[in-house]
Order: sequence, then structure tokens, then C-alpha cells
Amino acid sequence: MTTVTKFTMVVPKGKLKGKMLEYFRQVEETGETLIVTDRGREVLEIKALRPKANVNEVISRLREKARLSKLPDESELMAASKDWDADGSEIWVEDAK
Repeated sequence: MTTVTKFTMVVPKGKLKGKMLEYFRQVEETGETLIVTDRGREVLEIKALRPKANVNEVISRLREKARLSKLPDESELMAASKDWDADGSEIWVEDAK
């Protein structure tokens, strides 16, 4: 039998039937793995394809990406703003060639 970690739920087949949707929602929301047993023997492993990340993890990843990316300097931002009209619509300038 494999070692069960704190991120694993173990449920006998008999209990699974009555609360299946509840267990599936918990797996989806927490990213925990569900092990189903039959007479004490592990027979199924159910896990989320993509566990939902909590808000703090998402913010942390975004901050890390911002630190790693090149931020535009002020002159680049000002140049880009000249391409937009006061109402927020884009100004199209035709090439004079």
C-alpha cells in the first residue's frame, strides 16, 4: 500500500457513492487527490486536471512575472499615448510615402 500524504483523501467505495459530487467538488477546488479503497485496498485515484490556485498564489506569480519582464520607460509610454485620441479611440496615421 502507498503512503498517504496530507493532501490525499481516502474514501471506501461504499461511502463514495452517496457523496460522490461532494468529493469531486472538493478535489476540484482544493487540488487534493482522492483515493478510493475496496476492502482496505487502494483501487482508484481521482485528481483534478488543473487544481484551482488560491488568490495569493496568483498574485505572487504575477508579481514575479512583473519583476522578470522589462518595464517600458516613460518616453515609450508617452510615445504610445500619442497614438490615442482624447476619447480613447485609436488615431490612424497614414504613411506619406
